[in-house]
Amino acid sequence: QAYCSRFLSRFGGLTKHIHVSDARAPDQEGLQIGEGEMDFSFLRGVDLPMLIEVWKGHENNGVGFRFGIERLRALEKSW
Repeated sequence: QAYCSRFLSRFGGLTKHIHVSDARAPDQEGLQIGEGEMDFSFLRGVDLPMLIEVWKGHENNGVGFRFGIERLRALEKSW
């Protein structure tokens, strides 16, 4: 989270979009939003397009991507 916050502070004005994915140490990535260890609160106040990256999110007409978007929106409301 600290790294992401510093990155956005420094390069946010140059950034066109953000890829958002959840993960769990040591090597699990592309998890559904909310199923990993990422603290997404660094996105609070960020006004950039976000691309959800979920393993196999494209299957079944993108159900995994849509679910990830819903979860991210729910997290955003809690901030």
